[in-house]
Formats: sequence, structure tokens, C-alpha cells
Amino acid sequence: ELRERGVNLGTVQAYYAQHFPEGPAHKPGERWETLHYPFEIAALASRATGLVSGRLAVKTAVIPNLEAEAKTVSTSTVTEVASIIEAESLEITPRFLDLDAPDSRTGKTRRQLMLEYRRQHEGREARDTTIDPRMIVLHHTATADLDSALEIFQNVTLEGRPDIEKGGRVNVSAHYLIDQNGDVYQLLSDEEMARHIVGLNHVAIGIEMVGGDEDATTHDVRTPLTPAQIDAAARLVRHLKRLHPKISHLIGHGDYGAMKGHLYFREQVADYWSEKKDPAPEVMTAVRGHEAVADLKIKGSVD
Repeated sequence: ELRERGVNLGTVQAYYAQHFPEGPAHKPGERWETLHYPFEIAALASRATGLVSGRLAVKTAVIPNLEAEAKTVSTSTVTEVASIIEAESLEITPRFLDLDAPDSRTGKTRRQLMLEYRRQHEGREARDTTIDPRMIVLHHTATADLDSALEIFQNVTLEGRPDIEKGGRVNVSAHYLIDQNGDVYQLLSDEEMARHIVGLNHVAIGIEMVGGDEDATTHDVRTPLTPAQIDAAARLVRHLKRLHPKISHLIGHGDYGAMKGHLYFREQVADYWSEKKDPAPEVMTAVRGHEAVADLKIKGSVD
């Protein structure tokens, strides 16, 4: 019922984790992120906001002291949670890439190849592929439809990209993919490293928007990005900023040259660079000016 109403449980979960760090009263000491049953979060959120009543009652009956815990939420907190839910209603469909299936050509998994990439570009001391998100990067796929974009990302190793093949064997990827109609798909965990931007992968969450493909002769854009994608991207940015408060920057892939001298930028491979211009400047302006982003005070590439 919460999903039908457009509630993003991850947003509510992050809110409770921030404001009730001691954990849920019915499971003292347990982190909100590790609750075994999603409806436990749903139940508390629904009781606090008044969004749901009857249909969740049977499931929530297994949670001891639920009523008492719900009543501990102050009126101001109820109002804030409700406003978060209303402002950030965003359906995210999981389409996670398989990080641990061996590649038929190399015999290595995407995770292993990603670690090789990280060591090549950041330093041999790298031990895993986790990241601490500090920025969000918007891209367009340069494909005409969702299926072709997903097909590209499913490959474990890089194909048909001579411009960046010196950078390593692992394929390009992103954390989120937004279809032309605004549907949002998640391909990787926010804390998993993706190959999507030179020098910044260790701190950057990548969002790809389907479209931006050009005519090979005229270079005219055949599949422009849509208002639905801009709206979804803006709301996703807000959602991610709440989940990861240390995020300080929002840039387009085409803007990343201005980040070369920034503290975030790390690149050990000499002359490893790829000129980018996506997404179009007007797309970045629209996302930044969207009501979901405008009040975040999030920096650009030159701030």
C-alpha cells in the first residue's frame, strides 16, 4: 500500500536512522538498515504519518511494542516524515548487475576487474570496491532505448571503446538508469564503485539517462532527453542527498574537466582522458533548477 502511494521506504529508513540512532525500540541496538522485514519500516512510517491503516495491521501485529514506538514520534517528526514522503515519492526498480559471475573471456568477475581498475587508477593499496559517495554525476547513454542501454551494461568487460580501453578491462556501468518515461532502475548499490567517470569513480554515484544518441552523419540528437527524465533525475538527486548527507557536488559528465584540480580527483594513469559533453547544458540547468534540487545548496563543478 505504501508503494501504491508512492512512498520510498529507503527515504523513510534513512530518516529514522538519522533521528533515532539507537535503533528501533522493538529491536534495541539493531540498525535500521539491517531489519529483516521491510514492513517493519513501513509499519512505523505508516503509523507515524497516518498514510496506512487496515491492510498492514496483520503483518505489524508480530512487532512487539509497535504502538508504543509509533507514539514516541513527535508531531514535528510526523510532519517532517510526511513532507519527505510527499516530496520524494520515487519508485526505484532493482535491476542489479551480477558482480560475482565469472566473465567467459577473462574468467574474472566484475568485482575482481573493478578492483584491478581501482588499483590501476588510485593505487595498489586499494583493497575493495566500496565508495563513500561525495558527488552525483549525470550522464546520457547515447542509446535510443532502455534495452540497448541495459545490454551494454550487462557485459562484464569493455567492448567497442578504444577511447578508454587503456584504462582497464572492466566494463562501464552506473548506479542508476532513467528511462525516457521517467522510470528509474538501480543497477548497483550506492556504495559500490562503478566505472563511469575518469578520476572520480571513488566518490561518485552515476546516473545515466536513456537517450542522447546522435546521427552519425549530421550529429543531430535523435533521442533527446525528456521532461520526465529531468523530473526523475532531480527527485533521485534529492533522495540520494538525504541518504548520503556528505554528497556535496552535482555535475554533468561534460563538466568533469573542471574537477581536475579538486581534492576529490584522483588519476594515476598518464594521459587517460575522454572528452565528454553529456548531458546537454540545458539539461543540467533544468535539473539544478528543479524544486527537488534548488534548495539543496549542492555545488557544481566550478564551485
